[in-house]
Amino acid sequence: MPKPSPRNLNLWKRGLGRVPESVWDETELETLVLADNGLTEVSESIGRLKRLRMLDLGHNQLTAVPEAIGELEGLTDFLYLHDNRLTALPTSIGRLTKLRYLNLSENAFSELPEQVTLLANLFELRISDNQLTFLPNTIGRLGRLRELHLRNNIYWSAEGIEATGSARQSVSQPARRAGRTAAAGEAGFALGRFVRTACLARKPRRAGLCLYL
Repeated sequence: MPKPSPRNLNLWKRGLGRVPESVWDETELETLVLADNGLTEVSESIGRLKRLRMLDLGHNQLTAVPEAIGELEGLTDFLYLHDNRLTALPTSIGRLTKLRYLNLSENAFSELPEQVTLLANLFELRISDNQLTFLPNTIGRLGRLRELHLRNNIYWSAEGIEATGSARQSVSQPARRAGRTAAAGEAGFALGRFVRTACLARKPRRAGLCLYL
């Protein structure tokens, strides 16, 4: 039977309750899955795992993310924080400037944390099923964003958000049905990208933003 790779550790659904201290000694790890373990906290020792490219902390009971997560400067591929009890993120997360995918869905955010808008290499951002009421105009910093998932939030206010670039002002039919036409549309325009109805059903054939409402 092949031995597990020293660079990949999958502890999904092991009923851990807390992360064993020995995990933080595995400094060669590139992927770490701790999903669905009933975790209520994660040690600051996570900052030792500087080679991580993917980290999955989804489906737990976290109310906070350790400040040391900002030390994971090699985190380039995926960061899963969905299905927890988060209302805020540490300021240090803004240092993960190589990160391409961030999932914050199914938490309790009332606003998009400002430090997320510093993640200049994000291609996909998921923040569905929260309590968002608006998007900050600084979201326009995410110039490489290709997918933005916003479904099932409270109400869209686009106060202070201005269109930039050559955004085409077209709003998806699902947004109209949800009664959020103008506000959801303006939020999309702030990114200065094309928002196309076709994106709701399939990947775009050319560069542009898919806005999922």
